Amino acid sequence: MKKRSTPDLVGEEHGPFTYTYLAIAAVPGMRLSDDTEGHLDFCSLPEWNAEVFLTEDWDTHCVHIDRSAALAYLMLTGFRGRKRFGRLSVYWHKLMVFLFGGEKVFRDRLERETIAARARRHENHKSPRCYLVYRAMGDLIQPVPLNAARRFGNIGFGIDAIQGVPYREQHRRALHSSATALSLALVDTNGSPHIHFFQDLIYLTGKDGFTLYSHTLEMGAATLIISSLSSAGCIDTAKSYIPRMINDNRIEIAISLFVESQNKKNDNLRSFIAAWSALELLINRLSKVARAEWRSLLETRMSTLPPWDRNLVEVSSEEYRMRDRFFSVTCVLDLDSAQADSEAFIRINDVRSGFYHRMEVRDKDLPTNDVQTLFRKYLRLGLAHQYDKN
Repeated sequence: MKKRSTPDLVGEEHGPFTYTYLAIAAVPGMRLSDDTEGHLDFCSLPEWNAEVFLTEDWDTHCVHIDRSAALAYLMLTGFRGRKRFGRLSVYWHKLMVFLFGGEKVFRDRLERETIAARARRHENHKSPRCYLVYRAMGDLIQPVPLNAARRFGNIGFGIDAIQGVPYREQHRRALHSSATALSLALVDTNGSPHIHFFQDLIYLTGKDGFTLYSHTLEMGAATLIISSLSSAGCIDTAKSYIPRMINDNRIEIAISLFVESQNKKNDNLRSFIAAWSALELLINRLSKVARAEWRSLLETRMSTLPPWDRNLVEVSSEEYRMRDRFFSVTCVLDLDSAQADSEAFIRINDVRSGFYHRMEVRDKDLPTNDVQTLFRKYLRLGLAHQYDKN
């Protein structure tokens, strides 16, 4: 049998192909109970052919991610991988290919680089013990340019062989809604409500176990934060949020921005901008939904409202400032906290203005966490208020 020294073409005969979209996020605020076997089902999303579950065994679900990272590194190094013999590595590679064939050398180095990729993942992403896994499978959204792909045996690889944007766009709403729902539910526990996406992957599966890899997108890193034991109540609460978020396309952008604000690869400025934009979009949406109830409050319970620096009875809603809209929303959804939350909103807005217009604040001092806290609270209250039905 002739030893192959170069990769073969990928052809139609290796199909038909189906895709798998895999996204993994760290959930540092949660840990699973000791009697959880394998993973804990979170929700099923039939419309997207997707399942979402929680697990502590992230290595099992990162096998394809590690292999994809290893393939990318091999392609960048001409399939030589890490240098083991300095300048002699090139000659050593040629000798090994001559003796054993390209496929055998490729498989050995793929295994070695996959192990190294897993070690780097462990080093760069300290495990919080719990992970949210979103996995969807289905027919291809668009044809695959097979001329951009090559293979050794049943492992295919290529540059831009898979265009990830259509797949990510199709699953973004369901993915972000699932993660944000869990974040909202964690607010009621003593664990951190942060959800950190660190990687997603699209790969194709064909005939006889053939697997084709292309680009990988890194989305952030995990951190270690105090976590609390998961409970059935917490999971059920999170599940109840998902349909409302998915079905309201008017807050899709706000939720995506909120998720982006938790991207650990961002600096604080980019996280703050994303979080503040998410909060503004949410408040604009809620202020329209709550407008009738707000007007009723102004007409019937004016004396019970906290003091404000403007007589909003005489101001049309179109002329409201952002702080006025926030005040109207908090009075309708949480009157008892309206004064404190409005003061927090004004303080954050003043800091934002001080940075944007006068550079009075350092970017690292921007109150990103405070913005995220307000967003979580008023998204939860808005969902409970069933504003998406309006």
